[in-house]
Amino acid sequence: MKVSVIMPVYNISRHNFLNDAVVSFLKQDYKDKELIIINDGSTDNTEEMIRNVKDKHIRCINLEYNGGQGNAQNIGIAESTGELITLLDDDDYLEPGSLSCRADCFKENVDFVCGNYAEVYINKRNIKPICNSQEDAINRIWQEPGVIGTQTLMWRKRLFESVGWFNTEVSSAEDWDWKIRILNECTGYFIPNVVYNYRYHDKMRSALHRNSGELMNNKAKVIKKLKGKYD
Repeated sequence: MKVSVIMPVYNISRHNFLNDAVVSFLKQDYKDKELIIINDGSTDNTEEMIRNVKDKHIRCINLEYNGGQGNAQNIGIAESTGELITLLDDDDYLEPGSLSCRADCFKENVDFVCGNYAEVYINKRNIKPICNSQEDAINRIWQEPGVIGTQTLMWRKRLFESVGWFNTEVSSAEDWDWKIRILNECTGYFIPNVVYNYRYHDKMRSALHRNSGELMNNKAKVIKKLKGKYD
């Protein structure tokens, strides 16, 4: 099955990690793959930077306006040609073998596969413990959004027909909303492999939203929307 990796980007001149992300994709041993980069209405030289990213497995889409992370991801997924979907942020990088170890786990009754991830700091790399069962994940996800790294998930594209798309009404926490829905409505398979490297730096989007209070407001919106739907 083909794997489509979706990477939204916005004003990436704020950091210098794009090359690491792209190289980590190109070095994946899984052959049937594509990377779709969505330039989400950047106002700096992002368009020029991604224009220099050339490979037969990579496609770039430029949006005229900044519609937010959820909207960019939805557009990238809609344009994808793979049966399996996963995400990659422009300041993070995939672990070697990340695509193959997840894609190989898809059986007839598996809707998504969830792996482990590492937190990468300037001077250290910390492996995050994950849930080893879907029941545990469902119980903890409401209080611990990071108990599952969104980018460690790989799922069947067809799930959007039943679960719905990423929430475009919030500027952050759209991935938390998605994780809650997929955990409660689909059947997953959990593996211990580290599949993703989540990089911490002072320009990361989540930190900026957290410091401004925007992330907390968006989390409140997600809970209000979903609390009546799931126990």
